[in-house]
Amino acid sequence: MKYNKGEWSEAYTFIKLIGDSKVYAADENLQKINRYYYILKVFKDEIRRYYENDENEGIVKIVGCDGNIISTLKSSTFAEISNHALKSIKEGKGTTFEIPYLENFLNQLGMVKFKSSSKNKDDIKLEILDQYINQPKTLTFSIKSELGSPPTLLNASQSTNFLFNIKGINSEEVDALNKISGRTELKDRFNSIFCGFQKGKYNITLDESNFKKVFFKNLRLIDSNLPVMLAYILLYFYSHKQSSNLKLLTEKLIEANPLNLHDSEKELFYKKNILDFIKTIIFGMMPNSEWDGKYKVTGGLLTVKKDGEVLCHHVFYDEESLSNYLYNHTILESPSKSRHKYGLLFKKNNEYFFNLNLQIRFSHHKNWFDFTVEKKLIIYKVIGIFFKISI
Repeated sequence: MKYNKGEWSEAYTFIKLIGDSKVYAADENLQKINRYYYILKVFKDEIRRYYENDENEGIVKIVGCDGNIISTLKSSTFAEISNHALKSIKEGKGTTFEIPYLENFLNQLGMVKFKSSSKNKDDIKLEILDQYINQPKTLTFSIKSELGSPPTLLNASQSTNFLFNIKGINSEEVDALNKISGRTELKDRFNSIFCGFQKGKYNITLDESNFKKVFFKNLRLIDSNLPVMLAYILLYFYSHKQSSNLKLLTEKLIEANPLNLHDSEKELFYKKNILDFIKTIIFGMMPNSEWDGKYKVTGGLLTVKKDGEVLCHHVFYDEESLSNYLYNHTILESPSKSRHKYGLLFKKNNEYFFNLNLQIRFSHHKNWFDFTVEKKLIIYKVIGIFFKISI
């Protein structure tokens, strides 16, 4: 087994939850609250068995789908292995790496591989005790980890390109814009285009030929106008610096109001649809597959924090905190231009077009303890300069 930090985090979560036999709920800032979901069973469907923690006996039963106990292990073993695994994942070097003792333990549990298929939205299945109705429920969850790079929610591909038609521009302007280069070329190029758009010099519309793509058909299942909303967000993101945060971009969408909604409804309408989209790409939709409008993840989101704590946003009971968490901690990114073929203006049938690519990921939480000594000194200097200027 040779995985990256995010993939090893799935194995860590699997082992930790079996040993803990419960998972605490999280608030909108990913802080633990005084409520938890009691875990009765942890499933691994591909090997046709589940794992049941018997707290009275202090053991974990490994049970076949026929109900017969295959073997037992001490519950404390799972806690020990997960603690060691956390340290190994944090210290892992390279894009992918091995953790031999963790692999041996997973083999002992009956697994010769662990990584979930990229085609699946659900990473783990749990039977939890629903304390509101005092009944067990079997639910699936998506796992995201802060131990490695911020996890991607929507991976970039040519399928996630938005094609724009631009009118009112001439060939000389196109050549000049395409010649812009350097580290900030996208922001510089599209800021010029966006300014022309705002002044009425350019007319920019989302090309409807995009709607034939599977991804855009899926978007229109959420709301028929969702592609237009996302198109504006993309145009603003690529044309403005420091504009990657979903909350800020949604606020700009509300302000621009491209659908000409009444002031009394626009904030709720735009925000709800953008949040519905984010939840859908976490829990249901794949860009290249026809979507039936249903969530594939029925339980919610499990997040592995940097300190190894695993917290839960239940899709039903924690809906408000989940929505606020996603709204405040989701960002857009600009992936490789050459790989995904976007960012330049081109001519087709005597008209000019350009593609912008949509990629979305979580932003990591930063607190004071995450900063290096060097960064802390820089912050102290900036604060000192600020106070001197103020005085």
